[in-house]
Amino acid sequence: MKKTCPKTHSPKKCPACGLNDAIIDSTLGVVHCLSCQAKDVRITKSPEFYSLAKKDRVQRIRDEHSADLVQPFSGTKPNPDFFKLYPDKIKEYNVGKDLEKL
Repeated sequence: MKKTCPKTHSPKKCPACGLNDAIIDSTLGVVHCLSCQAKDVRITKSPEFYSLAKKDRVQRIRDEHSADLVQPFSGTKPNPDFFKLYPDKIKEYNVGKDLEKL
C-alpha cells in the first residue's frame, strides 16, 4: 500500500465517480474528489466550510509554488538552494565563485 498524506489524496477512489482518488479528511473521513465537489450543487457550504476550503486551497497553492519563495541571497551570501533551483541565474547574479566556496 503506498503512503500518502492524510489530508490530501489517498489510494481510495472517490465514492461519487470512482475514477479519481478520494480525499481523506481527518474529521470527515473519505470525501469526494475535488472535481466531484466542484460539480455537486447539492452541497450546502457553511461558513466553516469556506474557511477550511480556503485554508486547504492556500496550502495547496503554497506547496505547488514553494520554489518561488526561495530568495537568491541569505543576508550578503548567495543562497545555494536558490541556485540549485535556478542554475541559469548564476551568471545573472555573478555568484559563481561565491557558490564554489560554499
